Amino acid sequence: MAETARQRVLLVLAVMGLSLIASCTGTDGGSGGVAGAPSATSATTGAPSATSRPPAAATDPKAAALAAYRAYWADVVAASQTADSRSPRLDDHARGQPVTAIRDHLRQLQQAGLVDRGDIGLAPSVISANSTTARIRDCQDLTGFLKHDAKTGELRDQPSGNRYLAEATVTRIGSQWKVTQVAQAVSVCGKA
Repeated sequence: MAETARQRVLLVLAVMGLSLIASCTGTDGGSGGVAGAPSATSATTGAPSATSRPPAAATDPKAAALAAYRAYWADVVAASQTADSRSPRLDDHARGQPVTAIRDHLRQLQQAGLVDRGDIGLAPSVISANSTTARIRDCQDLTGFLKHDAKTGELRDQPSGNRYLAEATVTRIGSQWKVTQVAQAVSVCGKA
């Protein structure tokens, strides 16, 4: 892996933390594996769930958790375009660790004179769910989500060509589902 790609992976790890995700009870009846690249959707397009309105708790827990997860990443992509660590969108679909981690990442980008541009390819699947908590596993394609100079727009990053494993916990808080834990691992889960 090129040094720039290695630095990008390390930064992503620092951003999202290496927090352990507590196991949840219940199963989703699916394969439990990571979905393949062909079914991936972007964080900001291709999914009606990537909106600013949090999903209602009355809906199917799996669908609501996936909608909140996709919306969270859409919020991250939107704030990253300008490295806006104070974006009000960042806590629309998340609470706690994910919000803190992305705000820290955006501050670091801003201090370095950089922004993240592009999109994140998502391929999430629910690996367990109950009425209040869901665990999601994703094989994210970050090849189109790269660092650029904030002033000139010049590309400052190189895509690795890999997809990376991410796991998240999504929790029902009142009537809304929120991402409450995210871990992005160094492990490669496929090629982009």
